[in-house]
Amino acid sequence: LYLLSFLLPLDITYAHWWGGAYLGFISLLFLIPVVCYSIYKFRKHYYFFALFFSFIIIDSLLNGFTWFHITTGTLYFALGIMFLEIKTSPTMKLDQIIIGTFGGVLLVFSYKIFTFPILMTILFTNILVFAKKYYMFELKNKN
Repeated sequence: LYLLSFLLPLDITYAHWWGGAYLGFISLLFLIPVVCYSIYKFRKHYYFFALFFSFIIIDSLLNGFTWFHITTGTLYFALGIMFLEIKTSPTMKLDQIIIGTFGGVLLVFSYKIFTFPILMTILFTNILVFAKKYYMFELKNKN
């Protein structure tokens, strides 16, 4: 993505390490197909949309609506690739909705609390998924 950015007619290009923080909406051209494929391939659409809409709604209520998150690739990369990692993200529909909603709300507050808000939110949602799986495993072994 960094090399392709030289071919685009941009005045200033900021290529972030994940290729998703270009200035403007040009990063969406690169990320949307990848995010769509990952949502489809790993069947995580409930998780993605719960994360996305809860983040946008709570952020808009607390900080006012802005097009920034919707028109740059950073949020899409985080929610559509980093959060959807197949080993640590929820697999069941209800878990995806509940943990996704919690993660989206937590992400809003993480921007005010942590230096690396996306990574910390991923850590907390992964801990929730692990705790739920561990609890279910222990419950199954008791029966």
